[in-house]
Amino acid sequence: MDPVIWIVIAVIALIIVIVIALIALAARNNNRKKLTEASELRRDARQREKRLDHQEAAAREQEHRAGAAEQEARAKSAEADMLRAEADHRRGALDEQKSDVRRMERTAEKLDPRHRADDEARLGDRLRDRGAGPGHDQGRHRVRTDGADDPLDSGAGAGISGPGAGPDGRRAPGPLDDAPGRIDPDAPRR
Repeated sequence: MDPVIWIVIAVIALIIVIVIALIALAARNNNRKKLTEASELRRDARQREKRLDHQEAAAREQEHRAGAAEQEARAKSAEADMLRAEADHRRGALDEQKSDVRRMERTAEKLDPRHRADDEARLGDRLRDRGAGPGHDQGRHRVRTDGADDPLDSGAGAGISGPGAGPDGRRAPGPLDDAPGRIDPDAPRR
């Protein structure tokens, strides 16, 4: 055989070996690149899984806090209901005591002779305003003899007869009239 043929065969064999080596090298680099990408993906997946675990733990903790807050709110609501019921009970007791006090005051006013005279005077005023009742005898004023002032008379204390009455029919001033702290029976009640 001719040496040229052998050189051509050797060159072709060398080209085939180089091509095979380049293909193997490219495949190896491709595998290496894929392995690197796979390891990076695994690392990213692990980091992401850790973050998700932390977020899940935070969500569980928030759920626990929400449950505790709901339980606390229920307890506060129950406490508020209890306090409201207690306040209503106290209000009822106070209202009952206030009505007892008002009843006692009304009873005291009924028993107080000055109050009865005032009531009679007010009743007489109301009846006189209507044109009937004590104090009107065919248009003439009645002179009271019970010691109380007649509000229709022209002066305070006019028409009083009996002890303490002056010569003109008015009550004579007494030693306690100008005394400090004197209780005026004619003053409005509080």
